[in-house]
Amino acid sequence: MLPWELYEAVSDTLEVLGDKELMTQLRQSIQEMDSGKLISWQDAKQELDL
Repeated sequence: MLPWELYEAVSDTLEVLGDKELMTQLRQSIQEMDSGKLISWQDAKQELDL
């Protein structure tokens, strides 16, 4: 038996891992982060008019 919170976390993780498009975007984001292609939170908020 698993605690409900752990079950939900595992279920959500499997859902993400099974989504090819989402995994492609995640891998690309990780590569961009590793290569230093980052913007500050302040710049992101300005760009999104938040």
